[in-house]
Amino acid sequence: MSYCIKCGALNLDDISICCACGYKPDAATSIVMKKREEVYDGVIHKCPRCGNILKGFEIACGCCGYEIREEEIAQNVSELSKKINKINYVPRELSKFETFSSAFGLQENPNELARKRNLESKAEVITNYHIPNTKEGILEFMIMASANISKKTLDNNENVVRDAWISKMDQAYMKAQISFGDDLLFDEIERIYLAKKSEIMKDEDGIRKSKKEALIIFGVLMCGIFFLISVCAGFAIFDEIMNHRKIKVELDRLEELSKEIDDDIADGEYSSAMRKAKRLRYAGPDKKDYEEEWDDIREDYVEEIEKLIDNES
Repeated sequence: MSYCIKCGALNLDDISICCACGYKPDAATSIVMKKREEVYDGVIHKCPRCGNILKGFEIACGCCGYEIREEEIAQNVSELSKKINKINYVPRELSKFETFSSAFGLQENPNELARKRNLESKAEVITNYHIPNTKEGILEFMIMASANISKKTLDNNENVVRDAWISKMDQAYMKAQISFGDDLLFDEIERIYLAKKSEIMKDEDGIRKSKKEALIIFGVLMCGIFFLISVCAGFAIFDEIMNHRKIKVELDRLEELSKEIDDDIADGEYSSAMRKAKRLRYAGPDKKDYEEEWDDIREDYVEEIEKLIDNES
């Protein structure tokens, strides 16, 4: 017996024309009517009791009702745990150049970079994990996933691993719901799932609340700093105004005293003019700017008055 390469119908070996579709091979393809080759790809799972072929999501045989328990799975929960634990991260001592470069942002810290790669490798193992088809296997995985999703992973900046666990836990829950949603064991899986999702939401709310509080504290600190700067600036401006006023009062006093000296000299009151000239000293703020100038003016007055007294005598 042989098969037609056009329609696949079964024909006798000595027939040159397909009895089903009428296909007649030419001389060049006279060997088309040969025995069909069969190639099997992948693994066929069968019920160990009746031999019925099982579908991927079936946890019980649809023919005889036998409940499937996978005693040996290519990737079971214990193997997943071993694979994750094998991905270790041990920080190494950095050289002075690496420490300096990392501190000034010239390059990323090698230890931090290695830690990121380590976390990404763990997340990849979790993402590629094949969830078991049995009730017990899914329950065991849910317990493991729930234990690995904690606030500690948030505090340690292990978000990529945490997200992988959450995504895989969601997938396992959906698989359980589809496969045996009416089973009593699903109630336990659902309880674990809902409790963990509630905890996840609470942790994320706590993180958001902490960030909000940090922003509020930062805002208050900035307002306080701005207020202190404003107060200091205000005092500085006030002090500058007061100094300017004191300088003006002192200069007005000296100018008035100079006029009195000029009047005494004009009236011939040299003794009174000398007394007043010796009092002609700048005593206000910013002495460096005015003291030398008024010292010169005083000395000029004293010298002038002394000459006038000598001429009079």
